[in-house]
Amino acid sequence: MKSLKSIIAIMLCFIMVLSFTACHKQNEVAVTINGIEFTSAMYSYALINADSEARTIVEEQLNAAATEENPVPDVIDYYSQKIEDKTFEQWVQDEAIKSLANWAAYSTLCKENNITLDEETLNEVKSYSAYYYSYYSALFEANGIGESTYTKMMEYDYLADKYFTFLYGKEGSKAVAENDIKDYYAKNYRVAFILEKSLAELSDADKTNAKAELEDYQKQLNGGESIVEVYNKFYNLSEETAATTGYSPAKEVKECVTYISDPDVDTNYGAEFFEDVKDLAAGKSKIVETGTDDAKTLYLVLIVDPYGDTSYLEGLGGTIRWNLKSEEFMKDIETYAATLPVKKNNYAIKGFKVKDIDYGQ
Repeated sequence: MKSLKSIIAIMLCFIMVLSFTACHKQNEVAVTINGIEFTSAMYSYALINADSEARTIVEEQLNAAATEENPVPDVIDYYSQKIEDKTFEQWVQDEAIKSLANWAAYSTLCKENNITLDEETLNEVKSYSAYYYSYYSALFEANGIGESTYTKMMEYDYLADKYFTFLYGKEGSKAVAENDIKDYYAKNYRVAFILEKSLAELSDADKTNAKAELEDYQKQLNGGESIVEVYNKFYNLSEETAATTGYSPAKEVKECVTYISDPDVDTNYGAEFFEDVKDLAAGKSKIVETGTDDAKTLYLVLIVDPYGDTSYLEGLGGTIRWNLKSEEFMKDIETYAATLPVKKNNYAIKGFKVKDIDYGQ
């Protein structure tokens, strides 16, 4: 007869196998690639990323095939769809392994080239991972991913960035020519000073006043008043108010400006009014209106000379290099990653099924 402890242990394990994480040891190795071990939690993380990407691909496929007679269904059965002639689940599983192989490739190549993350960078990783983990903690915890796992995966991403810079940075063996960076900037980015006024829920009179206010600031800029002066005036910033508000006045132009781009080129700096202002010469301004009738916004946009301060282009250098060379870089990484030996712990992997991913819905 089984002991009471054995029976309880079996019952607990039976309950756990019903969950996504199943009954596995903590830090159990699920996949080993080129001698680099990835735990079950890391595999779970890769699986979630692949599943999210697969859902996006399916939605794009359905939207492309949709007609008026056969629109995209309100509720999509993702698991019935195919991607690249594979079942949805098989594609996700394969992509998860490919992702782990890419991370193994970054680790291997960085080690071969003596590329490491210094203490400052590691502290930055910990800080960012703690922030994002707290934001997505429900998703991660539901799928067996602890904060230490998320931090480790972020370290791999930082290694990838360092290896990319090692190749394509200013001193890299595949350094991107400065003229190519300038040309890409000229086509896709601007440095701009922007003042914004929301017109949402304003009366017609208030909308007129909002536009008049921006027009007045435009005249001040055209009349020679500095960007810093106008910025501080618009936001009511001064040394006197800083004591009570905690916000100090700007002292340099770079504190007042931002990058803008076509949203299709760069979502981080995307501005829906980019096409309206991209042909303005440096020093010229324009007032533009965006949005729908219920949520319109007015912008005063002044284009700033990007060559007046070398830090402007340097600040975008990494982004532009990535935009120009990321496809080539990823192709080379994936080709190399495909050559690395992969050893799967099938017992650990089988405990994580695509259909059991818990999005907390």
